[in-house]
Amino acid sequence: MGSVLHSEEGSKLESGHPSPGIENEVDGEEVEYLNVAGPLLPLVVQQGPQQGEEKGEVFWLAKWQRAPEYLNLLYDLAISSVLSVFGNTHEILNGPSIIAYFSYFIIIWWVWASQVVYDCRFQSNDWMHRLFKFLELGAFTYIGVFAQLFDPAVIVAPADLSTPAEVAQYESANAWKGAAIAYALSRLLLAAQYLYVACITKSKNRREKWGSFVVPIVTCIFSAVLWLISGLLSSSAPAKLVLGYGALVLEIIITVGASIRTSTIAPSYLMLGERFADLTVVILAEGVMGIVQTLAAVVSGFGLNAGESKLNGYSECISSLVTVFGTWHFIFHAFDPEQHFRNPRTSLSWAFLHLPLHFMILLLLASMTGVAVFGNIYGAVNMLTNDWLQTLDITGFDPSRLGTLLSPTTVLQFNKLALDPPFTTEIVTLYNQSYVLDAYYNGSDPYAPAPTIDPFIESLIYFSNVMYVAGQSYHVSLSPLTSNLYDQLANTSSQWLDDTQVMIDLENMTNATYLEYCNSYTLDIAAPAQLFLPSAGGLVILAAILTVFRTHGIPAPEEEQAVSWSSYQLRTIGRVNAVDVYPAVAMMSRPWQIVVLIWDWTPFALHVMVGIALCLCGFLDLPANSLVNLTNPVDDLISVGWALPIVAIAFGVLMVVDCIILVLARKARGGRFMHRIHHTKEL
Repeated sequence: MGSVLHSEEGSKLESGHPSPGIENEVDGEEVEYLNVAGPLLPLVVQQGPQQGEEKGEVFWLAKWQRAPEYLNLLYDLAISSVLSVFGNTHEILNGPSIIAYFSYFIIIWWVWASQVVYDCRFQSNDWMHRLFKFLELGAFTYIGVFAQLFDPAVIVAPADLSTPAEVAQYESANAWKGAAIAYALSRLLLAAQYLYVACITKSKNRREKWGSFVVPIVTCIFSAVLWLISGLLSSSAPAKLVLGYGALVLEIIITVGASIRTSTIAPSYLMLGERFADLTVVILAEGVMGIVQTLAAVVSGFGLNAGESKLNGYSECISSLVTVFGTWHFIFHAFDPEQHFRNPRTSLSWAFLHLPLHFMILLLLASMTGVAVFGNIYGAVNMLTNDWLQTLDITGFDPSRLGTLLSPTTVLQFNKLALDPPFTTEIVTLYNQSYVLDAYYNGSDPYAPAPTIDPFIESLIYFSNVMYVAGQSYHVSLSPLTSNLYDQLANTSSQWLDDTQVMIDLENMTNATYLEYCNSYTLDIAAPAQLFLPSAGGLVILAAILTVFRTHGIPAPEEEQAVSWSSYQLRTIGRVNAVDVYPAVAMMSRPWQIVVLIWDWTPFALHVMVGIALCLCGFLDLPANSLVNLTNPVDDLISVGWALPIVAIAFGVLMVVDCIILVLARKARGGRFMHRIHHTKEL
């Protein structure tokens, strides 16, 4: 614990970290200058080689010179905000929508990651870097402004703006232009930061590590120029995409390649691991917020059971909770911020594997909400349309069945929607008109009046509106085809005409449009849910690979030479042999040593196998043909409500198995089931 020193120059607080050669130290110990407003930060911190905590470890900043963690957290939250804006306007519906989502995600992810690589090397606790952080937030916000209309499929403005479609195309092209310029500005800002550090570094040290400054400066400027050209180019969409994303990929390759060279300034790999872990938690928390909102709507909003099963909203909540916690467990169980990576190759590989990991987390959480929404809407609407539409057909109408179909639960659920006219009012209208129609055709009175509307056509129009409003209540984005079919139904007149053949043709045409609408609508609400099982499997596999990188890593070039050891000794996870890890193994035969080796790799193997199984289960999630039970050759998991429980069970079993295997491994290494506290003296 440091002590406060008082002198004529002011109050000083000793931190107690020896830092020979540093200017602001007293008697060989670092001090921090304070007054009532807080620490008196320097305008500039001169940088140079500093001895790290490990032997032979050299950084460009001492640990106590680095910027505070809460400054980094502010920047981490910025990417979460931008992702939230983008995710609210870009639903995952199909392959092109996934590509569009990833095309924007990789831009903002790399803006964040490239800045983190700089921060882990050079970001010091001074006023200049706080100014830089302010400008970085501005650049990030500038990119986020164009998130709502960003679409890489539409990046060239049309020649004319006479139609709404052309106006939408122009706005999308303008969003690409704005995002490209914003990204270019972020590259110029990053180049300026590297140039700033090069200028304040002592000339001797700068010459020794010149490549650490020149390479990123040139790379960022070159990338900025290409992105500016991409944004300002007025034609050729392929050229714009190649210029932009080609520059981004080139940046990533050069950054990774330069960072693992021994001649370059190494980032703080402990700090690098913490920053990527922090972003993982932020993304996970952002997704959890969306899940909570959706599940709240599922429990209290429109909907019946999940598909035809007895699973309700509360079981979906429990399954979602297990899935989210399992995601955290798989990623962070083996994460220790104090654990050093094996070498720079392992550290950089581990860090950049977070690009697919973060995207997989977003897919998992988005598809999880899709599963809940699909089960709720599909189950509720399907339960009604199976029999009720047939009941209202002009052939074979039986009014006595209405009383059994209109249960209090059904009326309650549909009253939760803002329908016009209200559900009960529409039911009475259809019942009365159906009764009049039955008397008109089958009654004994030849002068019976004709109905004012066709109840069959009216029911189709009304239920198409029910499905549309139900989707809107869950903020479901419908495809253009579904929206066009809905408009056709909404604009269809149900007024009764005296020409029987005309009415029959109109009924057939409306029925065909309605069935096509049901099919397209089902595909739209099922598309996000179909990604749930594959994304869950992919996340389990990626998390298992990242765990191996933390516990084992990639051998350095000097470690790749063949190492000899006794023939009876087997290698295990890490850089030691099984005999060293398990002393009792030395007395075992070789077959038992093989068992020990297999036991060490069992968690990884189980995770990979379960991940592959979940991915294969995704093939069962074929879209249902419609909401009126047309022929469906596959009893898909989503429609019967088992997608969420299957993933929750798989995640839960893996966590329990992890606990059992790792506790037994601890016991085999000489540990105890209970970690006891040994008091050395009386308190």
